[in-house]
Amino acid sequence: MKAIALASWDIFLLRRGPERFSQSWLLVALMALAYFLTDLPSLLTLDGLAESSLQGLVDVGSWLVFLAVLFGSKSMMSRFNQAASAWLGAATIVNLLEIPVAYGYSSLHGGPWEAYLAIPFLSLAAWSVMILGYVLHRALETSLLLSLTIAVVCVVANIMLLQYLFPIN
Repeated sequence: MKAIALASWDIFLLRRGPERFSQSWLLVALMALAYFLTDLPSLLTLDGLAESSLQGLVDVGSWLVFLAVLFGSKSMMSRFNQAASAWLGAATIVNLLEIPVAYGYSSLHGGPWEAYLAIPFLSLAAWSVMILGYVLHRALETSLLLSLTIAVVCVVANIMLLQYLFPIN
């Protein structure tokens, strides 16, 4: 478990590529579970447990579908497991960093400090785009610019999908 956490940390810091992960479906499932469990506390600040759980499952599922479509379109499904594990592992760290920000936002909602919490949210969103772009760059063997463009499209599509299915009141 320590090796998986260290590998995820290396991906988060853009030190190593997704090839550090094994090609195991079990590892993808474990990383998806970790992503879901770390996404849940932030989602609970918005809704109840049932809707937050459903939103978390849709979030994990949409990432796996986006990655499967990307790797399938390039006929590189052999690298899907590694890239999915790497992305979900690094995104789990992003989720952990988002938890205090989400709880701060919910407790300061409507106050003068609310606007300042947009900075960490936007920073985490920008860093997650960079992580995904880096993972795609290494796994799909494309240019970093193209990978970052694909990452922006995937992140925006994920946010739009979640906003459409689970509108914020």
